[in-house]
Amino acid sequence: MTSLLDQKNSVKTKKATKVAFNVSRAYLKERKIDEDSLVASKDKLATVLRKFYAEARKKNGELYTKASLVGIRFGLQRFFSSQKIDIIKDLEFSEANNSLSSGNLRAA
Repeated sequence: MTSLLDQKNSVKTKKATKVAFNVSRAYLKERKIDEDSLVASKDKLATVLRKFYAEARKKNGELYTKASLVGIRFGLQRFFSSQKIDIIKDLEFSEANNSLSSGNLRAA
């Protein structure tokens, strides 16, 4: 039973990570930002994430809710952790993370 629950969570986690990655990739493509350059510089990544959290929109043009953006951030964290980057705890990302608490975000 435990193994089935672990597999289920693993599938959901992988799906959430993929969705977060695809949302951010679409944003980067729309803004013509080279995604490979982001891993090379934490400062550049932090700047892009700050803007992403404020500007990202659903396909229908609506802003993401704060809860959705927090979920996307956790998915991106799982992706960037493989690059030894912690977008939640590293000091370079504090301004980007603070933008989730304020700004142009729609409440859930």
